[in-house]
Amino acid sequence: MQRPTQEVGYVESGRLDLTVAGRLHRLGPGDSFRLRGEPFQWANPHPEPCTVIWVIAPPIY
Repeated sequence: MQRPTQEVGYVESGRLDLTVAGRLHRLGPGDSFRLRGEPFQWANPHPEPCTVIWVIAPPIY
C-alpha cells in the first residue's frame, strides 16, 4: 500500500511485522514508526493480538 500521507504508529502490545520500501521491521511493545509516502505493508503473523496507535495525516478516510 502507498498513500500520500505521513503516518506514525506506536505498538502498545503484541508484535507487528512492518515492511517499508521492501525492508522488514519486526516491532514489539514500545516500538514506534513513521511513514512518509513510502510503499508499505503490515502483518501480524503471531498468535497474540497486536494493538497499535496509528495516526494518518492528513486524514484520508
